[in-house]
Amino acid sequence: MSTILQTEKRLKAVLNNWQEYGLASMPVLDHTFSAGLNHSAYLLHFENLNNAADRPHMEKVVLKIFSIAMPNAIFAQSGAAELGLAPEIIFINKEKDLVLMEYIETPFLGSNTIGNDELAQLGSALQRLHSAPTQALCERLGDFDLLTFCDTYLSGLDDNILEIHKKIKPVLDAFIDDPTPWTLCHNDLVQENCFINQGQVSFIDWEFAQRHNPWFDLAAIVMYTDLSLEQATLLLENYKEGWGSKTDSPIFYQSQCALLWGDMLWHLAKFGMSYSSSMTHKWHSLGALGERLSVDLFLSPRN
Repeated sequence: MSTILQTEKRLKAVLNNWQEYGLASMPVLDHTFSAGLNHSAYLLHFENLNNAADRPHMEKVVLKIFSIAMPNAIFAQSGAAELGLAPEIIFINKEKDLVLMEYIETPFLGSNTIGNDELAQLGSALQRLHSAPTQALCERLGDFDLLTFCDTYLSGLDDNILEIHKKIKPVLDAFIDDPTPWTLCHNDLVQENCFINQGQVSFIDWEFAQRHNPWFDLAAIVMYTDLSLEQATLLLENYKEGWGSKTDSPIFYQSQCALLWGDMLWHLAKFGMSYSSSMTHKWHSLGALGERLSVDLFLSPRN
């Protein structure tokens, strides 16, 4: 049975057996979110939750069904929720690899113009995540291995991409050797995973959360929201006093290069080499980062 059919079957089972999942009525499927590599997610509508006298009235929840066991993703989100930085988890079925969570009813980051207030709030939220006393959490999650991550998605790609990777590797090594203390990081802060609602910052999809260089998360906000240098300076200054001046340092560009290359490999692995022609902007950005770092990174990829 294909993965898609298996997921559809599991979704149908959840809807039909709603009483097993803490729901007070038969849920209705409102929306299917774009699937990730490791999960499918759905917006469900219902009247209320059982045993929820201490909760506000809820009409919508998100159901996430993992295609493989991802206990650490749930563990990381639970820890972040305690910090007020992730949706609250309402119900977990570990045997069936599914979770019900609070629905964030606000557009994701970048749906509207990002203002200075939002940048300040993002900087403060990331500082709260990265400075949290999470030794036990980090010990369980382990360290993010950037080179292994890249190698995972390099498998099956063509020789030209492998040659580009060889040129980029010294930059990746320099990023890995950067002395900034590692912290708990989200490691996948694409725009669709970030929300700001009345000053409240929330992050979703914690599958890649591990201990890592905090610059990786900062680079994601800079790159995925296409911040200007002035905006990046504001973000960094609200992250930590004095960091606004670090836009001139190599780590500012090394982190973006590491993030971008991992992103590009992920997309090529998911959609195939033909997708390369759809990443013109990313190839241009990669070349520009190489120029900033005085490294010739650019090779024209084959379609």
